[in-house]
Amino acid sequence: MLTHDEKERLLREMRYEPARVVGAVLKSVVCLLAVAGLAWIGISTSPDQDAALAFRPPAAGVPVPRPEHASVVDARKVFEERRARFDGQSTGPQTPPARQRRDDSIQY
Repeated sequence: MLTHDEKERLLREMRYEPARVVGAVLKSVVCLLAVAGLAWIGISTSPDQDAALAFRPPAAGVPVPRPEHASVVDARKVFEERRARFDGQSTGPQTPPARQRRDDSIQY
C-alpha cells in the first residue's frame, strides 16, 4: 500500500509525463532533421559535380597547355638530340655519347 506522500509524488510525476514524451519526440525529430540536412548537403556537393562544374572543354583546335616538370623538359631535349644524331643531322658540337651527359637516366 502507498502512503499519502508516495501517492502525491507519483501523481505529480505522472502529470508531467505527457510533456516529457512530447519533448522526447520533438528532440528525436530535430535530430533526425539535422542528420537528414547534413546528408542532403553531403549529397549535393559531391566531387563529381564540382569537377563537372569546374571543367570546361577547350575550344576546338586550341591546344591545352600542360605544366611540365624540369625532368620531362630535360628528357625531351635529350631525346631530340639523340634523334637528330640518329637521323644524321647536326644540332651543334658533337661529343662522344659517353661524355655528352653524365646521368642518362630519366626521372619522372
